[in-house]
Amino acid sequence: MYIYYNNEKVQVQNDATLKSVIEQFEIIEHKAVWLNGQHVPLSDFDRIVKVNDHIKVVRIRGGG
Repeated sequence: MYIYYNNEKVQVQNDATLKSVIEQFEIIEHKAVWLNGQHVPLSDFDRIVKVNDHIKVVRIRGGG
């Protein structure tokens, strides 16, 4: 099935979880994730993604 990952259409397995999709493209540590415009806490990364879901992942950077 196809979903959108950081605005790019990508193909993933039908039973893919949010965590497995993110791991397919990058390391999860120090990332903030939104699914269809809603922030997703790390505790919900086992959620199954659906056709045409929009996932946005950004790197969290410290400042100072």
